[in-house]
Amino acid sequence: MKLRRGAKKMLKHHWPEHYNEIMDMIENEIFRSEIPNKILRFEYENRYRMTKSLIVDCILDVCDQLLDTCGVESVNDENSWDDYYANSIALYCNTGDSYAPTILYDTEMGLFDVTSWGDFVENKR
Repeated sequence: MKLRRGAKKMLKHHWPEHYNEIMDMIENEIFRSEIPNKILRFEYENRYRMTKSLIVDCILDVCDQLLDTCGVESVNDENSWDDYYANSIALYCNTGDSYAPTILYDTEMGLFDVTSWGDFVENKR
């Protein structure tokens, strides 16, 4: 997995206490936290069965717990389609504020980012 250029600095600025753990998940696919969902945990324990998409889901689930956000949400675009993500162009940890920084995964670019989902949508236009 990769982070968008400049996102590491933003990650360290906003969540220094979780920086190393989040970077281990994104860059090395190393999970320190227990994955909450039983299906994801099963797939993680049987790593050979994990797909890139499932790893992204695991990373976002753990980030949701670490950052104490309100679940993982998606940004949809009716003009976009993917076999796994359907019309979701981004997945993000919901902070409850559309312009608060969060961990976001751009499904079209295949990159993690530290941005708000509001800024992401405005930049897509």
